[in-house]
Amino acid sequence: MASTLNDLYSQRLSVTAAGFRIRRTNVPEADARGFYRQIGAAASHGIEVEAVGSIAGRLAIRGGYSWTSTEITRDTGGFVGRELPNAPRHCRRPWLCALVNTTCATASPLITRQQGPH
Repeated sequence: MASTLNDLYSQRLSVTAAGFRIRRTNVPEADARGFYRQIGAAASHGIEVEAVGSIAGRLAIRGGYSWTSTEITRDTGGFVGRELPNAPRHCRRPWLCALVNTTCATASPLITRQQGPH
């Protein structure tokens, strides 16, 4: 994993970025009947970017984007090479927050959208 952090505009905006690669074994997967089976091994890699800042007075904004690519790397059921189920490829996370005494009093997602594999 590699990451970076930058403070911009007199530290009113912080931007972070990270890249990752994860390998897991014995990953549980739910089937259509609600039972779980083990996937032998899976790998994922991607990037994540997030920005947090003060936009005006007591309003703060937080936004993020993630891109993830997954692959089943070992499986006895013949699914090697396919993407992991229920893992979104794209995820966007914008939030608007009203600050009260430097604590986020109300936060609401502006738009939260996840897209699966295409």
